[in-house]
Amino acid sequence: MKDFGGDRGHVVAERSADLMVSNILADDDTRAALQAAPEATLKRAAVEAKRQLPRDGDVMVYRMVVGFLGSTVLLVALGTIALTWNGVGNVPDVLTALGSAAVGALAGLLAPTPNSG
Repeated sequence: MKDFGGDRGHVVAERSADLMVSNILADDDTRAALQAAPEATLKRAAVEAKRQLPRDGDVMVYRMVVGFLGSTVLLVALGTIALTWNGVGNVPDVLTALGSAAVGALAGLLAPTPNSG
């Protein structure tokens, strides 16, 4: 499988194309339908190949991580406000470190990839 400059979209497209070709070649009825009605058969085969591909990543885990990091940022912000409101002079360094790390992780997760156009 070729990788066109590291763009995952091209790799997935090639994988689905390879799967589509192997599906067509494996079924005599589909090959006959391809000769009779090529456009409709190719569209159907493309949809089937995309459906058969494994999904990249787990969306639920991604959402959970973003939720936990967002909660951490909110809790640190509220804790800092509460400590300041109650007259604590210096905010503990642990709160600063947790908040900074969570904000940085969120920025890294939510930033678009350079290849996403």
